[in-house]
Order: sequence, then structure tokens, then C-alpha cells
Amino acid sequence: MLRVFLVDDEVPVLDLLERLLMVNGNIEIAGKFTRPEEAIDRIQVEMVDVIFLDIKMPGMNGIAAAAYLRMVNPETEIVFLTAHNQYAIEAFELKVSDYLLKPPTLHRLNKTIERLLLKRRLRNQEERCS
Repeated sequence: MLRVFLVDDEVPVLDLLERLLMVNGNIEIAGKFTRPEEAIDRIQVEMVDVIFLDIKMPGMNGIAAAAYLRMVNPETEIVFLTAHNQYAIEAFELKVSDYLLKPPTLHRLNKTIERLLLKRRLRNQEERCS
């Protein structure tokens, strides 16, 4: 099971993302936020496996939020969900796990979740072998 935060300034996108992720069955939504600052505050006290993060938001944008979140917990996976494809290179420089375009689809989200779960299993196997 992956614990996730959802961060997007558009409430309908947050709701759609939550519905699609819950279909997967391997997801626990630990928080939904319309401002990245809220997620940053919460991550200080509650750890999650993955943060789904929009890029273009009022105030702090997703790129800046991801950079900060990487400093706080480098193990937390970040998946960008955005309507803007021009930030992909900058996003992958932050070593994000995926870059999804809006609107999200169940098929594409499931591929992302499968990849994240595989990465976690491999990391757990490496830790056991060490």
C-alpha cells in the first residue's frame, strides 16, 4: 500500500485523481491540498510514499515545492500531474518518478503505481540483502 498526498489548486482535479487512485486498491490518500505549502507543513509530521503534485499553482509552484520536499525527505517519490508539458526536463532534473499530463486517466495512473510499487519492492530486497 502506498500512502500519498495529492496537491493541486484545482479541487475538481484533486477529486478526480482521488477517485482514479482509489480504484487501484494499492493507495491510501493521506492528504489532499490546494496549496503546496500545506503539504510541506504536513510532511514535517506525517511521512508519505508519494506526492502527486501540480506544477502551475498560485504562490509556490510545484517545481519549487518538489525541490523543498526532496530536501525534507529524499525517499518520497514525486509524480507531477500538470497541463503543461514544457516543465518536463526541469522536473526530471529533480529526479521525479513520473510526469503525467492532465486530465489523468486510470490506465496511465495504474502504470505509474505499478512502477512505484516495483521500485519499492526492489528497494526492500536490496535492504534485506545488505
